[in-house]
Amino acid sequence: WLRKANEDVDTLNATNEMVQGVIRRRESEGIVATAVAEVGGRVREELRLGTVCTTTLPSKVKHTIKAHESDVNTVCFNIAGTMLATGSNDNTIKLWDSQTGSHKATLHGSMQAVMRVQISVDDVYVLGASNDKTTRLWTVEQGRVRHTLTGHTGKIYAGVFGPDSKKVITGSHDRTIKLWDHQSGQSHLFWA
Repeated sequence: WLRKANEDVDTLNATNEMVQGVIRRRESEGIVATAVAEVGGRVREELRLGTVCTTTLPSKVKHTIKAHESDVNTVCFNIAGTMLATGSNDNTIKLWDSQTGSHKATLHGSMQAVMRVQISVDDVYVLGASNDKTTRLWTVEQGRVRHTLTGHTGKIYAGVFGPDSKKVITGSHDRTIKLWDHQSGQSHLFWA
């Protein structure tokens, strides 16, 4: 009886591995097709241990930007892909036109390195999470700080806008995640 049960388990495991392999191949085919369409690069296929790995490579660099006076820690595009934000150890965030590579604005206010940037869905705000234990929200149009979100006791390495850009979630070295009301700048919930 035990031998039969072990054989059944082995058969189920083998079937599960086969199904997972098919799922992974189908997912990767869709990702590759999307990447080829969006990047316009060339596709290279390699045979590794019996599986075909497809890689999409850009054919050339579009822009090289001397962005900051120190290390660049974070970059992000806006939803439309027309604006780029960069954050650095020089305590600044810079905004760029991603089509031309031209500098649009420098956002000041962080007292230490900027570790994470994100642009709101409506392109109105830029979020900057910093090693100074704060997250700031700047207005894109004026380049001024609208809110300084304080409450973490450690460096902030993660920060994102919620889907409607009215809430912000931050994650810190202090091992907490905080949910902030974008309009008031107040923390309503936190998880430790």
